[in-house]
Amino acid sequence: MGKLLRSRGSGFSLIRANARDQSLKQLEEIATAIVFFGISGSMQPLRKSQLRKIHFCKVLNTVESGVFNGFAASLRPDRFQGVLCALSDAGNKGYMELEDVQLFNAEHRLLVNAAVRRLFKTYCDKDQKMSVGEFTRFYLASMDPTSDAACKYLFPALDADLDGFVSAADLAIMYRNKNRDVEFEVLWSSLLDLIGSSNSSTRSDQVSSSNILALAGKDRALLLKTLIYIDDDMEVDIHRSR
Repeated sequence: MGKLLRSRGSGFSLIRANARDQSLKQLEEIATAIVFFGISGSMQPLRKSQLRKIHFCKVLNTVESGVFNGFAASLRPDRFQGVLCALSDAGNKGYMELEDVQLFNAEHRLLVNAAVRRLFKTYCDKDQKMSVGEFTRFYLASMDPTSDAACKYLFPALDADLDGFVSAADLAIMYRNKNRDVEFEVLWSSLLDLIGSSNSSTRSDQVSSSNILALAGKDRALLLKTLIYIDDDMEVDIHRSR
């Protein structure tokens, strides 16, 4: 990854020039998180068979020419710049605190605050800090909820009790907090119908991450935006707990 960042003639040299206050280590942490997110959605070590399957080296070579296909789509310079700007706004501490993430999220009008709190609690460390790599994953997932990786990352925002399934109780408080005109019971019934049409094994009272992953990308994005994203007419209060 370091060789990739040090290469000339690619977008990364421009990023480095525009990020004089950023350490190379931080840039590499962002790049690593982006690559891992694009490949597997997690930070777990990758097997050689996984890398061969996605033509890892070949794809990275195309990045040198400014072509961002496959898992390298997230390696576009604007993605780097977006993460770097957010870290800079938070003071370049080398980590993000809850309020930093909330302020970034509110500025871009992404997730409802309850979802941000759930995700921060899930992915922060024991000191209540979110690492640069983890914030990079938050950035990518919240900016584009259509990918499998984003769906897996955002699922804890839906699963309040972290039992691996989403129930009506998990979602009711968050949804009602959005003050929508549609009754939650109607939404929940529609959600189960949508999931059920893609997966016949769906239980009548809960939804799993695999059920949501079975949906087409546009349906998945619509589902997530309906449940945990800020509506256009919503006011944003980062101090609101629910």
